[in-house]
Amino acid sequence: MKKALAGLGAVLLSLSLCGCSAIDRAVLDLFEQSRPSSSSYSGKNSSSYSYPHYGQFSSDEDSYSFPDYPDYPDHPDYPSYSSSSSFSSSSSYSEIPVSPAGEVNPNGKTVDEFFEDIYFVTPSEDLFYMQETKGGVAVTGYKGRYGRIEIPETINGKTVKSVELEGMKYLDIVKLPDTATSFSFMNSSVIAVNIPESMQSISRGNTDFGTGLKAVFIHDKLKSIDDNAFRNCNKLESIIIPESVKEIGDYAFYDCKSLKSIVIPDSVKEIGRMAFFGCENLQTAILPENLSEISNGLFTSSGITSIKIPGVERISANAFDGCESLLHVELSNDIKYIEKQAFGYCTSLKSITLPDKLISLENAVFTGCTALKSVNVSENAEYFSSKDGVLFSKDGKELVYYPDGKTEKSYTVPETTVRIGGYSFYNNSNIQSVVLPKKLTTIGISAFECCEELSEINIPESVSLIYGSAFRNCISLRKVDLPNGAILSSKNVFDGCTDIVVTYKGKEYGYDDLGELVELMNQR
Repeated sequence: MKKALAGLGAVLLSLSLCGCSAIDRAVLDLFEQSRPSSSSYSGKNSSSYSYPHYGQFSSDEDSYSFPDYPDYPDHPDYPSYSSSSSFSSSSSYSEIPVSPAGEVNPNGKTVDEFFEDIYFVTPSEDLFYMQETKGGVAVTGYKGRYGRIEIPETINGKTVKSVELEGMKYLDIVKLPDTATSFSFMNSSVIAVNIPESMQSISRGNTDFGTGLKAVFIHDKLKSIDDNAFRNCNKLESIIIPESVKEIGDYAFYDCKSLKSIVIPDSVKEIGRMAFFGCENLQTAILPENLSEISNGLFTSSGITSIKIPGVERISANAFDGCESLLHVELSNDIKYIEKQAFGYCTSLKSITLPDKLISLENAVFTGCTALKSVNVSENAEYFSSKDGVLFSKDGKELVYYPDGKTEKSYTVPETTVRIGGYSFYNNSNIQSVVLPKKLTTIGISAFECCEELSEINIPESVSLIYGSAFRNCISLRKVDLPNGAILSSKNVFDGCTDIVVTYKGKEYGYDDLGELVELMNQR
């Protein structure tokens, strides 16, 4: 090949005097060396045939660039072929299956079905750069200009163990050999690829999909999708996870902004934290029935609109935090624990029904859910009750959560209540007046924090303890009378209430004097 290339410049120069058709003839003759054999090729006379790419051949001594291929209306990089001028192998060439909306593989085809629709060139062995590696060779470069290639399992009699086609801007679909145990398309433009059967897991240690990946096809023997496997593949649109997969690692699909839907099979028992963080176009996700828990930040800032959560024991912190499009949540009755801010800032969520077996609902689970008007539980619930959409403990003694989306300007807390729970009214933008019951003893941490419209509240004589930040940033609050037996646990109870006057044992304390008041209470 090198000898043929050595004199190619002179050949092309002399042919250029004969006109463009002669140059094309020389290029196509050279191209002929690496196209499919005549037994797998049919079509018009090669002198009038339009190839996807002429090719770029290089050596250590010389580099030749051949005429660029023309533009085609259907696809700027690759022409479509009619039946009269097509390669014929097991199936004819066609474009990558793309919907009018630009979705790759919109019909959810299997690996074999998808690749049946694509014509691949298997380049000749001398078009690959290779390095010796343990047990075979690593393909480290490609000198041809075909956009869609199938890499053979053996080259020069040696098994292909790794494919490292980095910086290849003209590749778009690559069919990898099942012998490969790793691959990298870093800084390449590959949009679709298969996972070789030799790979039992997908991880950052054995794969780099580059920046253009839209579709990936996984064999049915894969065991795990490991940490960061598809992280920042922000053009990935679809993926079918086979039943063989048992685990999906941390950050596995982190920031896959174009991912629209995913079905996770029942074989998956664990999904790592933040696995779908930032998947802003992911609207639906089918979760497996045997999942052990909803992990920390699993769908944070994703585009999920509806979710059915199976019989997990725990929904971890921030699991759906920032899912602004989430409209409907169905919770299994087996869920026992929901951690802090699990549904924080789900600004489209209007109502939710909690599980009967729920034991613990941590602080600020629904903080920032500005449309949420009702939190409901059934009469069979073991630890919680609901009245007019407001959540209480089962015995009614603790007000657990007053929904952010309630539009009433005033609220009277039931007389059975003795505790206002932490973050229970946090950041409510509507409430202006709250009437507390005569037997109330405790106001929890940040209970009314950031209720900027709150201007009137009574503190009953029965209250003995007010926790830190309870009225922080209640900027409309001007006057509070504290009972003689009350204790402020921290000087930041009224932090940010710059115009407030607090009366205690007949003496008034301004905002700047509250530190003195706290010290006085602690001397008792």
